Amino acid sequence: MKKNKIMLISVVALMGTAPILSTTTSAHTVQADSSITKTIMHNALAYDKDGNSTGHKYYVYGSVHVDPKLVTINGSQYYKVTDKDEYIKVRVVLVKSF
Repeated sequence: MKKNKIMLISVVALMGTAPILSTTTSAHTVQADSSITKTIMHNALAYDKDGNSTGHKYYVYGSVHVDPKLVTINGSQYYKVTDKDEYIKVRVVLVKSF
């Protein structure tokens, strides 16, 4: 009889935690973004929002995810790198990747 009570309590506790576990795992679902993938056609420096170099480099034939809308900084056009505070000049990103 005591084993049955312990088993019943274990099952009830497990059933009570299952809904909590399923809601916490679904909270981390990544939403689709509106970025596009571009191919770097020659080595490129990354710039900040003021047009100053960050020192980070993107290398030739590498792919980068960028926002589709162009940004103008100090008269030059840039792509904003998705999920980063970096910008790449448009002249170095020429090919749309598939």
